[in-house]
Amino acid sequence: MNHTVTELNTDNVRVRSSRYSVFSISDTLFGIEILAVKEVLPLPQYTRLPNVAAYILGVFNLRGMILPLVDIRYILGIRPKPAESSDMILLIEQGRTRIGIIVERVLDIVNVDESRIELPTRNLSPLFGNYVGGI
Repeated sequence: MNHTVTELNTDNVRVRSSRYSVFSISDTLFGIEILAVKEVLPLPQYTRLPNVAAYILGVFNLRGMILPLVDIRYILGIRPKPAESSDMILLIEQGRTRIGIIVERVLDIVNVDESRIELPTRNLSPLFGNYVGGI
C-alpha cells in the first residue's frame, strides 16, 4: 500500500512524498512506509521455538494474539546480536499477516520526496534486493 501526499517544496514545485517510520539496526538507518506500522512496542517477553528459521526469534503474546518475532538482520545479511531490553518492536501488518520485527531504535517519521528515492542497485548485499524498495 502506497500512501503519498502532494505538497509544495521550497521552490513552490509540487512533489509527491510518502511518510516513513525511520528505525536503526546495527547503526544502519531504514525506513518503512508508515501505513505498514501498526504499533511500536518495547521488547516483550517472548518464547523461543524449536526447529524454526534462525531469523524467527520466537513468538510473543500481544493482547491475546500470538505473533512471530523476527530479527531481520538475518534476512538483510547483517551480523545478528542478542536481543537487549532497550530494543523495540515494530508491529508490521501486510494484508492479514502481522509480525513483530526487532529494531534497536525508532527515530522519527519523515516525509520523503519520491523523486529522491533511487533504485537499490549499489553496494547492497544480494539479500537486500528482495526487501529494499529504494535508497
